[in-house]
Amino acid sequence: MFASATFATSAVKVLLGLPKKYKSSEVSERFFCNDCGSSLFTRYCSGGAFDSLTHIMVGTLDNPEVGKPVFHYGAESELSWMHSEDGIPRIRIDVSDPAKQNDLIAELVALGQKT
Repeated sequence: MFASATFATSAVKVLLGLPKKYKSSEVSERFFCNDCGSSLFTRYCSGGAFDSLTHIMVGTLDNPEVGKPVFHYGAESELSWMHSEDGIPRIRIDVSDPAKQNDLIAELVALGQKT
């Protein structure tokens, strides 16, 4: 579980060093600092709408309040003690089905563009 801010991959540039990549599932790659191992960002590689986005860990940003959340992604892994009724949509996903995930992502991208 993590908080991330999502940006178009074309707008994201690594300025120093080359992050280490780990293929964490059939549809996701996670990138880490080669020096300290801190999680930096996640990218999807499922051939769909989400693939053009980079999800940067909020804790790595100079300004972690870069924007307000639009949705909670992966709500099925939410712990009982962290659930809050904040009025933001909670999206349950099935990462083992890339086609279904891409349909969900296209909806979420559209939702994010409306805000």
